[in-house]
Formats: sequence, structure tokens, C-alpha cells
Amino acid sequence: GYKEFENRPKERNVVEVTKEVMKKIEDEFKSVPSQEKFFDFAKDLKTKKAEKSVKVKARIANKEEKVVTITKSDGENKDTFKFKASWGEDMILKTGDFLVVSSDEVYRIGKKEFESTYKFKGK
Repeated sequence: GYKEFENRPKERNVVEVTKEVMKKIEDEFKSVPSQEKFFDFAKDLKTKKAEKSVKVKARIANKEEKVVTITKSDGENKDTFKFKASWGEDMILKTGDFLVVSSDEVYRIGKKEFESTYKFKGK
């Protein structure tokens, strides 16, 4: 089934993946980094505070299921990078996406999803 998540903090530290940020990432890593290495790198990036503006429900995989992330090319975004998600699968990051840097992991939120569910603090 679907679960409404309340366990993560409402306020999050986010990095907008601009072309400049993507270049820093690509200059730092020549292959797919582990979650630990990418987290260590991402915590030093300049973040902004953002908070969820709507409640979100997500499906939770049981132990027999595999979580697969599927991304669709928008035809104009060629800048992509992969890093290991906390669950061990490759996570695709595109210019324009956002990185959430928590206290113990980093993960991607697509531009469209971020803009429909988050707002920057103070705006």
C-alpha cells in the first residue's frame, strides 16, 4: 500500500543542480560514486532551506520487491550523472534536479516533482 511520510523533517537542505554544480560533480567523480562518497561531497555544496508544501504519499516496497527508478529524457537535458542511492541502486541526476542533503544521506528529487511539492523558506 501507500504510506504518508511524516518521519522526515519538513525542512530540508537542498542543492539546485545547476550546470556549475553538475560540472563540479563531474570533475570530482569519474565513475559512479558510492552513497558515502557522494554524501561526503554533497555536504560541502551550498544548500538552501526548503520545506514540503503538500503532503506526499509513497509506495513502500516489501522485502521481496525491488525498487527501480525510471527517468524519462526530456529531450533537452543531456547533462546526467549517476550515484548510488542509499538502497544500492544507481540514481540518475540531471541538471535542473535537486539534491536533498540530510544528516546521513543524499538523494535526488526531479525538478518537476520538487517544484510541485516544495517551496524555499522565506519566499
